Amino acid sequence: MGRPAVDDHLLVRDNLRSDADDRALCESTKRTLLRRRWEDVNDYADAKTEVVRAIQARAGAARGAAPARREDRTRDAASGDVRR
Repeated sequence: MGRPAVDDHLLVRDNLRSDADDRALCESTKRTLLRRRWEDVNDYADAKTEVVRAIQARAGAARGAAPARREDRTRDAASGDVRR
């Protein structure tokens, strides 16, 4: 498509539509973060960045766009489980 931010967003969106595990991870992360009081919406966005990037890396790897790296493992905010 040519616009990296848009491409990344669509990659994550499409992955969440098809991957139940990533969808559950995203949901639990957002629900956990929404229990906090945020002075600035950007702080909330920053707090979920690690999870979104890990999902993005897995989605890209599944499409053959980029290999998922070992450091892309994420801890589920709700349960503490490690997610790759």
